[in-house]
Amino acid sequence: MGKSYDKELSARLSKLVDHAFSDRSVEEFQADIAPNLIGEDKVYAVFVAVCDTKERARVFHATGATLTEALEAAREAAVTGVKKFDLEPRWIKLETVIRSEIVDPQTAVNRMFATYNEFFRRGISLDEQFRYAYTEGEINGNRLLNYKGKVLDLRTFNEYTMKRDDDVILKTPAKLILFDTAGWFMDDRERTYTLYHDGMHVGRRVLDEVDQKVIHDIIMSGVRYLTNQLHPDGAFTYGVYPIPNKIISGYNILRHTSTLWSLICSSEIEKNPEVYKATQSAIRYMITQIRHFGDGTAYLVERGANEIKLGGNGVAIITLTQYMKLYETDEYKHLCEELGRGILRMMKPDGTYVHVLHADTRELKEETRTVYYDGEATFALCRLRTLTGSSLWLEAARRAVDHFIDANYTVYRDHWVAYAVNELTLYIKEEKYYEFALRNMADNLNVIYHQPTTYHTYLELLMAGFETYKRIVDEHADVKYLRKFDAQALARTIFKRAEHMLNGYGYPEYVMYLSNPGSIKGSFFVRHDGFRIRIDDVQHFCGAYIAFYRHYDEVKALLGQ
Repeated sequence: MGKSYDKELSARLSKLVDHAFSDRSVEEFQADIAPNLIGEDKVYAVFVAVCDTKERARVFHATGATLTEALEAAREAAVTGVKKFDLEPRWIKLETVIRSEIVDPQTAVNRMFATYNEFFRRGISLDEQFRYAYTEGEINGNRLLNYKGKVLDLRTFNEYTMKRDDDVILKTPAKLILFDTAGWFMDDRERTYTLYHDGMHVGRRVLDEVDQKVIHDIIMSGVRYLTNQLHPDGAFTYGVYPIPNKIISGYNILRHTSTLWSLICSSEIEKNPEVYKATQSAIRYMITQIRHFGDGTAYLVERGANEIKLGGNGVAIITLTQYMKLYETDEYKHLCEELGRGILRMMKPDGTYVHVLHADTRELKEETRTVYYDGEATFALCRLRTLTGSSLWLEAARRAVDHFIDANYTVYRDHWVAYAVNELTLYIKEEKYYEFALRNMADNLNVIYHQPTTYHTYLELLMAGFETYKRIVDEHADVKYLRKFDAQALARTIFKRAEHMLNGYGYPEYVMYLSNPGSIKGSFFVRHDGFRIRIDDVQHFCGAYIAFYRHYDEVKALLGQ
């Protein structure tokens, strides 16, 4: 046994309780929540989650006839547990039930599995006395609900209950209790936060405003996460499923390359020697995956599948041109032209592309795989115009965007298309391209505004489109569609997505329930895929927030119009 942490926890919990009830007394809080609790004889339930940042949090809970009694009993349970398990209390969360209702099991199941995996955001008690009670964080962080089978499986609850050192429950009760909690969190520097208690933000710290400082800090933590995933050979740890702590097998060189792009973009707002070194290493690795052919073409090759992907060449060009622009060099100009000729070889006269070739023979493997490749390749062609000044690349990009317009690519809500058209209109300032850029936002604003998942690429789409909108306004371009375009709705949606995406950010109050939480703090996750953390997930979050950060004041100004 090492150091005993019981006294430290007790002192820190006292500070957290003081924060929780700083604006009203415990008695006043109890009076407010009492009408929302089940039964005539109210049971007040309190949970204390303690995490040492190395293993997922342990949760201690207790009840009382009053909230004061429950708080004290939960404190005693947590202090005893910390001493028993030799648990350092670096992150602490305090929660108390503020609303509860009795439902039958079928009703509970209907609600639990009505939407995405890990999206049931309420606590569950298997009895009215809250002896077998589990908070939302516990439930989703330990995957207590069988989302795949869409059943309430007592075995998963009992497996967890035994780890929690509680008694097991042998049969599904006739009634279940669904509940919500108010919560407060203390980090390892003893900073305290009030947490949201309902809606999609539940369990996350309350922010007065998602301002530039907030955005800057989360970008840089995401960048630190990515640099920490880099190996000596320049490849990244591809990803992890942090509920079971399962490393995602395989590798994807296209996603490696787009991740590298976000690292380079981050240096536009803050240059860091460690990020620069990581960038150099990751570029060298990417270049080892490029195959050159005698006809002056080159291709980024997915070696595991022995494939050439159209999008791979696209993203490689985007990444290398971003690097050369930032560091004022033409080091990779010739390579980008080779990659560009590879794209042209995969382009048809009508502006469409083929998507996948066999790497050895360059024979067609798949005509179409994902619409994203079209936008990536077209964006890259526009970047080659910027790099070389040659109209060859621009005319090819024009043909592709003409196809996007004819085929109504707005239905795909594709951020890469937004990037491509934004870059194209730097040079070709025709009304139809401007209108398409505006429609790509306007036709999708309602869906994007209400999207329940964090869907990181939506903010990228809006920010790329915003740059086009701003150029139209600044250059006084004659675009009739602009008269019906709702710029305030765009700004509202941008701010809505920027805040909503924080529900996929690795705040400690979120990741404390996952395995190896300290290693994933400050990253970004995809909740509905088992809290998946993959390098391209982090890349898209960072890329979206970098663009938002750069244009923050301009977007905010639209709200005041």
